[in-house]
Amino acid sequence: MRRPNLLFLFTDQQRQDTLRVYGREEMKTPNLDGLADESIVFNNAYVTQPVCTPSRSSIMTGLYPHTNGCAANNIPLSRKHKTIAEMLPEGKYECGYFGKWHLGDEIVGQHGFEKNWVSTEDEYHKYVTRNIYKTRHSSYYYFLRSQGLEPNTEYHDGFVWFGRDMCADLPKELTKPAFTARQVCQFIEKY
Repeated sequence: MRRPNLLFLFTDQQRQDTLRVYGREEMKTPNLDGLADESIVFNNAYVTQPVCTPSRSSIMTGLYPHTNGCAANNIPLSRKHKTIAEMLPEGKYECGYFGKWHLGDEIVGQHGFEKNWVSTEDEYHKYVTRNIYKTRHSSYYYFLRSQGLEPNTEYHDGFVWFGRDMCADLPKELTKPAFTARQVCQFIEKY
């Protein structure tokens, strides 16, 4: 029997009233609308907590934020709490994580996603948990460098990265969403 694919899409800071599928006709969300047309759409869904880290931690672990320890932003998810990737039958699924993690070290594959990890956030450098991570950059950083771009932001310790304002002004094909989408599509096509 073929196992179903599991795909979780996290849109950051996305409210229900910003999507056409929920009745906002003036919103232009053709890809999300198309996905909704082929999916189950929940009209009465609630998050365990509206803040990034706590909400992600609940989705990933199935535990309330006060139980998994991620009750505020920038609190790393403890190794003692398993994510869905770690709960799946071993060797039966190929797991990947792409984009903003916000549950600990952004640039290091972890919690069942070690093999297929594509990071986009360098801004959380100040929250790294180990000194050896202080000089590492995200996958997106290396992509932008490969395109000939130079980072425009620097921390007091000399760590440089591409600031959000600069990234927001890049041509569409160089943006984080476009970069992430290409990486996800390559992963899905491969597996």
